[in-house]
Amino acid sequence: MKTLTTIFLVAAVLAGGSARAGFTETLPEGAFMLDSSISLSMLRHRYNNDGQKTTLIDAIERYEPGGGLQGVLIPEAEVNYLILINQIQYGVTDNLSVGIGIPVVLTTSVNLDLEWTEGDYQPYLGRSYTEQDFWEWAGSMGQPRPEDWTGNRGVLSDIILGVRYRFSDDVPGLHKTGLRMSAMIMGALPTGSPPPKEEITAAGTTMWDLHSQGELCFHFMMERDFFERFTLGVDLFYDFLFRHTYDTAEGTKNPLLLNLKGYVGDTYTLDPGDFAGVAVQMEAVAIYGPALATWLSNNDAAAAEKLPPL
Repeated sequence: MKTLTTIFLVAAVLAGGSARAGFTETLPEGAFMLDSSISLSMLRHRYNNDGQKTTLIDAIERYEPGGGLQGVLIPEAEVNYLILINQIQYGVTDNLSVGIGIPVVLTTSVNLDLEWTEGDYQPYLGRSYTEQDFWEWAGSMGQPRPEDWTGNRGVLSDIILGVRYRFSDDVPGLHKTGLRMSAMIMGALPTGSPPPKEEITAAGTTMWDLHSQGELCFHFMMERDFFERFTLGVDLFYDFLFRHTYDTAEGTKNPLLLNLKGYVGDTYTLDPGDFAGVAVQMEAVAIYGPALATWLSNNDAAAAEKLPPL
């Protein structure tokens, strides 16, 4: 039996850098940085295993018990995530920084937009099932029509811990060429929440649900300056997403669409695979200003010179 599946998002948040700074930049020794941002992600489509653009939720073919096709439910769903992302970083040394990311999902909404395509001719009706016919039949069996869903109001996502080490500073040959290299490791603490198991359309707040990065991430990054104003960077990364075990829906709210326990048991396990890729970034410094000895650098002009450009 096909059922509506829980929505998982690619929500372009929590990327590795500090406010999209250079791939190899680290904070000066003893410096703290707090960065807060708001991310609004809207999603209507995904790509299936064949690389074809399709709906977020698979269409569901419904059959008359022992008979022909009643019709097809087509969810043209749209999902919106509003997320507050807080990052705190600290410079252990000039080329070693540690950080923590605390994402909070302010709200999540799912507009289901459920459509119906008629199926086979039903002799006892003298016609095919209409949408109203189908939901009246489903209602007689205790299955309500699924509604839009809103949730995750101020819910914590997975907290991210990370460390970045610019090792090229400690390799004299590399330092002379102007090529900067760094390595970064990030890991997610399981502080997020999975989607409610008995809801038809619901989304969780874990990194697995957000699908914006892995749960254990390894980055190797290189950068070089050109003409004193341009920086070209490359980031090679591999992100692990681990297998997760979930409690199976019992159909207490949706007896026709989510009555899965009898088919798969008390729990089920999903293996989402991993992320691997490369990112390329070019930065330009449009205007060079003076490095001022202000409260940002503890009134130290030398420390101000070490701060990265805005």
